[in-house]
Amino acid sequence: MSKKKILGILALFTTFALTIASCDAIKDYDTSKSEPGVTTSTDTTGTKVTDEEESVENETTEAPEVADASATLEVTVEANTELGVGSYTIENNIYTITSQGEYTFKGDLKEGSIVVDAENQDVIINLNGVNITSTSTSPINIIAALNVEISAKSGTVNYITDKRTTDTSDLSAAIYSTSDLKLKGKGELYIYGNYNNGIHSKDDLTIKNLTLYVKALNNAIKGNDSVEIENANLTVISTGGDGIKSTNTDISSKGNQKGTITIIGSTVMSVYACCDGIDASYNVEIEADDEGEPEINIYTNAYSSYSDDTPTTLSSSSTIYLQISSSYYSTSYSYYAYCYDVNDTSTGDWIKFDYYTQVTSGMGFGGRNQSVYYYLKADVDPSIYSGIQIYMFASSQTPSTTDYYAQSTGQAINETKDMLVIKSVTSSTKKIGIDWSNYSTTSTPSMPGGMGGMDQGNTDKTDYSTKGIKANNEIIINAGNILIKSYDDALHATSNVTLENGETSKGDITINGGTISLLSKDDGIHADNNLIINSGSINVSSSYEGLEANYIYINGGNHSIYGTDDGINASKAIVVAGGVTSILVASGDTDAIDSNGTYTQTGGVIISMNMASSGTASVLDCDSTTKITGGVFLAFGRIEKTPSLSNVKSTTKSASISKGSYNLTYNGDVIATFTTSASYQSFTLIGASGSYQVGSTSISL
Repeated sequence: MSKKKILGILALFTTFALTIASCDAIKDYDTSKSEPGVTTSTDTTGTKVTDEEESVENETTEAPEVADASATLEVTVEANTELGVGSYTIENNIYTITSQGEYTFKGDLKEGSIVVDAENQDVIINLNGVNITSTSTSPINIIAALNVEISAKSGTVNYITDKRTTDTSDLSAAIYSTSDLKLKGKGELYIYGNYNNGIHSKDDLTIKNLTLYVKALNNAIKGNDSVEIENANLTVISTGGDGIKSTNTDISSKGNQKGTITIIGSTVMSVYACCDGIDASYNVEIEADDEGEPEINIYTNAYSSYSDDTPTTLSSSSTIYLQISSSYYSTSYSYYAYCYDVNDTSTGDWIKFDYYTQVTSGMGFGGRNQSVYYYLKADVDPSIYSGIQIYMFASSQTPSTTDYYAQSTGQAINETKDMLVIKSVTSSTKKIGIDWSNYSTTSTPSMPGGMGGMDQGNTDKTDYSTKGIKANNEIIINAGNILIKSYDDALHATSNVTLENGETSKGDITINGGTISLLSKDDGIHADNNLIINSGSINVSSSYEGLEANYIYINGGNHSIYGTDDGINASKAIVVAGGVTSILVASGDTDAIDSNGTYTQTGGVIISMNMASSGTASVLDCDSTTKITGGVFLAFGRIEKTPSLSNVKSTTKSASISKGSYNLTYNGDVIATFTTSASYQSFTLIGASGSYQVGSTSISL
């Protein structure tokens, strides 16, 4: 072991150099793959987005290639008047910092790491052009410290690559820290987490003024206690987990609430995630500062070009589903999986499939053209078994490889599929035809319309969360240009979760500003409790239900909502006091506005439309009191629940309104601009006394 204690100040610093062998630093990654494009321009007309428009485009922006790690790694201990002069050791390519101080690293290290073991001390690590890789441990491992700051120096490009494939330790990231961690600098930092996470701090994680690229197998960026991103430029890629994540919800020793993810200022950030784009255990807060406001682009699951078919998991067990049509299912038979090691098929274990659920698909009148499928499931440990074979046994038979009703051919357990589908059963040959699929994407038939309950939505979604921004307590957006394309809810806040601080989560979303563009396979915005919109611009270009919550309050802003079921749905109440909101829904049993409780409008402009000229679709449906006392309500379609009126008047006008863009004026002033996606022969206008004009049609109330 070579060891130097640093005793002087700047004039006495010592430099170590270590020559290492050549290796491709990131051969496990395709760095030539172009990043999906970021498009900030949005359609604010409320027209339906086609499948072609929903696809993720690709730009030519690429992560730079990493040179071979074949030179030297140099470390310099800087003179720091506050921290003093530090000390470190070198042993087996492990550079261990043992006391507080400021350390500068430059050069390459093929098979080694930087370790910080300085209990309750502050450490600064400057990266001045490094390329560090390891196949055995975290390339940067902060075992003990009070605060650690890692700075990518101006004009430098730095690479940290975790190339492990297995590890029994809890070092779960390319940069792993047990203490508060801050990443900063005017340089560039590229982090590749081939084993698990990209960056993981067990305490607070701060990223400021840094150009950062993180690509990880699991979570790209994780701060257990909090994550704060300020005036940074980030590309965040998770191929099998969440983009940005926090986990704790208790109160720190300093009295601070844990679990919040905060994005501040002129941050420019693109997130591509297999699961959730941002997943906060407490709050998500987005706000501007003197430098500007954030620009955030999030793509999850199928909208991310980097997602694996299934999320990364460290679990040793897996559920395998068995789908059987009514043609081949009978309670007179039992269904078993014979599980074995493909390298030794002579021995195996029997695992019974248990009944799970039944699904009826199809919309045939009186039950015609409907199909019934039965789903069974069994728990199979992929760390023990690599092969599976399906057997059917009559009631008189016991599991056996020689006496059975029918059997399939042996199959290797599919790492990306979770369901076997029985395609055929031939009793004469005792053969079962099977094929791999995914339970999450085929089991539940798509049903148009419906009651619009809180649990309805994308029936094609996965059994793991793929939301754009998710918080276990609150989402608060004060500013920013935000684009989300998500396979689940674009914005989602959860209520009634018991937090570690002893509270019950609120499940609220508050929009105070910003330009928010959402495309979702489920809900555009879903708050388990309150959705409060005070200002800003919200454009939901595609969703199952555009806005959904127990209580929805629209107080201001300019919004355009499209839903294939309901545009705005509340289980308790909808209250409109301001703003301009246009809503469009597809034809079918759909409602542009649907309240299972009350609807109250005291101000603002609502333009409510459905695509159907007849049928069950409506522009306003309410189970309880419906009241309009102010503002303007313009309806293109059937009003299911006629509102009571006070201080306003109502008229229905026969007029031909074709597809196109129109102005709504009041006493000569344009109060709203909207686009119709269908043709109408009449409309209903509710508002205060005065002169109105819808397109070229004049109305006097």
